Amino acid sequence: NVVVGAICVHLAPKDLTVKANDITRAYGATNPTLTVTYDGFVNGDDTNALVGSPVLTTVADTNSPVGVYPIELSTGTLANSHYHFIGTNGTLTITQAILTATAKDQTRSYGATNPLLTATYTGFVNGEDTNILSGAPVLFTTAGTNSPVGTYSITPGGGTLVAADTNYVFAFSNGVLTVA
Repeated sequence: NVVVGAICVHLAPKDLTVKANDITRAYGATNPTLTVTYDGFVNGDDTNALVGSPVLTTVADTNSPVGVYPIELSTGTLANSHYHFIGTNGTLTITQAILTATAKDQTRSYGATNPLLTATYTGFVNGEDTNILSGAPVLFTTAGTNSPVGTYSITPGGGTLVAADTNYVFAFSNGVLTVA
């Protein structure tokens, strides 16, 4: 309240928006720190004018599948008599984890046929392993039986490789075939 002459004027608190920031993380990763952004400070105020803190929660955890999850915001213990807090929720987007199929390096003698080309996998999360995979990547090399001594790239591709769920996206990494 402000007294002007014999008149008492009541000053209403200003609206201050407290917005949960939208964040993104990969499947299997821990949730990043949940944060907020403020909008509507007046008279040169900033977060130093506030006491307490908002409360941010989400149901998403490390095992939550790919998808969009709410970040719920409550004003918690935030306080300042000059502001009226308006809370706005955010979202946590969980994206696919990268599962890399790497062509396994191989060696053979000149004039011999190429060994069976295979791949290894890295990037599994949440205790998962190759049991969630079916099919196989295609593996290709330009080296043939009569290729001269040297190194040749082994190039993997998608082939029939699939994961049992949509929590992974595949990446591929070359290997080397050495003809000795």
